[in-house]
Amino acid sequence: MIVVIALVFSIAAGALLSFIFGRRVERTVSDATYTPPEERSTVELDGVTYVRDRSVRAYLFLGVDDVGVSYDEYGRGGRTDTILLLVKDGGKMRILEISRDTMTEVDTYDVAGDYLSTGVMQINMQYSFGDSPRRSAFLTKRAVSSLLGDVEINGAVSLDMSGISPIVNALGGIDVIMEEDCTYINPDYAEGAAVHMDGGEAENFIRWRDKSVGANDVRMSRHSWFIRQMLESFRGRDITALLDVADPYVNTDLRTDEMKSLFETELTSTVRLPGESRRGAIHDEFYVDREELEKVVVDLFYKRADGKD
Repeated sequence: MIVVIALVFSIAAGALLSFIFGRRVERTVSDATYTPPEERSTVELDGVTYVRDRSVRAYLFLGVDDVGVSYDEYGRGGRTDTILLLVKDGGKMRILEISRDTMTEVDTYDVAGDYLSTGVMQINMQYSFGDSPRRSAFLTKRAVSSLLGDVEINGAVSLDMSGISPIVNALGGIDVIMEEDCTYINPDYAEGAAVHMDGGEAENFIRWRDKSVGANDVRMSRHSWFIRQMLESFRGRDITALLDVADPYVNTDLRTDEMKSLFETELTSTVRLPGESRRGAIHDEFYVDREELEKVVVDLFYKRADGKD
């Protein structure tokens, strides 16, 4: 009887471990083998036919706050304060700024990683429903792709905002030209001023925000041009040592050579997700103008079928 009970227990335990291991592998592989969405091959806009320009690639940059919270708690895996889509066309790149307050469909999961439901909420919440930085970035990549009409996103980089200080210090500080008036943060930050920031000053500059309606739009603009100038400071430099410093704070599915290629690409312009901010019951809510968004997506990812400019 003891032998039979032991045998039954062993079989049951083995089956349970096999189920858990198999489920974990399935979830990991599903993240690693991201299936591109079925993009629209053609788009009709204002009587003109456009086709998807396959040479254009997109990379998602996420600045994540509250990373210290536990991934073992439902919906508490940190949130994305900065969401930038880097759209690379050959040796040039444009940035699409996406408000963290954008109201869109977000998939929710429990602490075991099982899907619960889909609801409309701020897009910055999507990251919090992953059970690891990698899973969270994957979910956010999928949410942004859906928001943009299923445009394929070729990779993602998430940065723990607490890494800004050591990264900037590793650069020996950063020289910034104030592209707008930021004296509400520091009296020295007048528009047009040339400022040298150390790591602590740079982190405070990135994180600072007030509570007024639309305040995130102001911070988003500040993030965009600051990060653009920081990336430009990498150009022509050996970033191998810098990547070592950044490693604890960065999660990405890009290879090192792909990261270097992004650093070496000329940033030409910034586009903002079209829409408007409104005061919600608890937080600001940003509502996308769908007609204008269609024009932005076509401009970034499509070309005229007739070959005209």
